Amino acid sequence: SAEMLARLRSNAASRGLAVRVTQVDMHAFSMPRRYACVMIPFNAFAHNLTADDQLATLRCCHEHLAPGGRLVFDVFSATPAMMATPVTEPVLEVETPHPETGLLLRLYDGRRLDIATQTQHSQIAIEELAADGRVARTHRFVAVVRWIFPSEMELLLRLAGFARWEICGGFDGRPAADHEGAIVVSAWIGP
Repeated sequence: SAEMLARLRSNAASRGLAVRVTQVDMHAFSMPRRYACVMIPFNAFAHNLTADDQLATLRCCHEHLAPGGRLVFDVFSATPAMMATPVTEPVLEVETPHPETGLLLRLYDGRRLDIATQTQHSQIAIEELAADGRVARTHRFVAVVRWIFPSEMELLLRLAGFARWEICGGFDGRPAADHEGAIVVSAWIGP
């Protein structure tokens, strides 16, 4: 989002760093050069809601990698337990200090899983607490993400032209079959 990129520019400037930031659609971008590494952090790949968008994103990333380059990302992958017992009522997921004020923030998420479309529909509420502990402001929004299974990811990577890949069940490198709701993907193009 433009707001996130503005914050990135501001944070970089406050640290004396010069950054080049471009706002583009992840499945249809063109940059003037090729890169040794392309990253899609924070489950952003899950916002590709169709297989066509997923494949377009992977192909676009492939086109922007230098020889031997690597694509790295994490993505939501529902477990059988999640599908059997979906969360529908909002639950407290995160409680953390606000990065600017130090006052408490609480993030609540209520989810509905649509197994037919492999999508999770989240009703998210972020509460900003005042110094006295009462809720000062609440921000509400809806997010839809599509989960992907490891075997599905292998097929997409192959179709996108990647030469090899590794799919782990978490940032700790565990096997993909042992994931707890997220997979971490590394994919390389040929030399």
